[in-house]
Amino acid sequence: MPELGILGNHVLLDLDSSGNLTWPNVTPQRLCWGVGADDRWHFSEERASIRQSVDSNEITTITRMRVPGGDITQRVEVIPWGGQSVTKLEFYNETPIPVAISIMLLNFGPVEVNSTIIRNDAKPIIASSKAPRMIINGSGYQDITNQIMNAEIEALTTSTSSIDKSSSDNALIFPLPHSTKLEIIVNNENLDNLPDIERLPSFTDVSNGWLKHLKVAWKYKLTTTDSHRCSTLLEGIFS
Repeated sequence: MPELGILGNHVLLDLDSSGNLTWPNVTPQRLCWGVGADDRWHFSEERASIRQSVDSNEITTITRMRVPGGDITQRVEVIPWGGQSVTKLEFYNETPIPVAISIMLLNFGPVEVNSTIIRNDAKPIIASSKAPRMIINGSGYQDITNQIMNAEIEALTTSTSSIDKSSSDNALIFPLPHSTKLEIIVNNENLDNLPDIERLPSFTDVSNGWLKHLKVAWKYKLTTTDSHRCSTLLEGIFS
């Protein structure tokens, strides 16, 4: 299972082959996702409709979920912020129809929703580019997915639903019209405040930083014997 993180920072996240994230704390927190499409709900744990690869920037992991009409894509990176880090996720609807996105928060504790900020015990744990339409609470992954499947997808994509009292496991439901994106940042390190999404580096900025670091690291670790041979390879990779 790949790990995500930044240089010089102790926080590491596990990213599985379906795009689910795990923060390996004393009580591991897990973020899973699903798509309410034209036919039914598709959940990342199903795996059959999931493909994962590296994005065109050669660094960012991109996970694709196939639904009727096309793909819903997910990109994820850990972003440095204020000497610490946050996790940035982006969901993009490549289909010609509106869908709903469910973000399942397992072991995150009770949450309060205030527009685009989701808090636990007054601490911001998530900031989103748009407000959720509904919060579904339950006990465990199976219970929450069952409740999500019993909700009306059409209502979730077209109208505002009530925000209910939450529990330790919750799902945030967002509308995602076609050719639009949903951006989310997750608090990795108990930060008192989360940055504005617009102020964070883009995925391209992050990948450029990693490529620059790798280029320097490779350059200084080469032996004299290998330097000429490897410099030709590096020029091809990083040109």
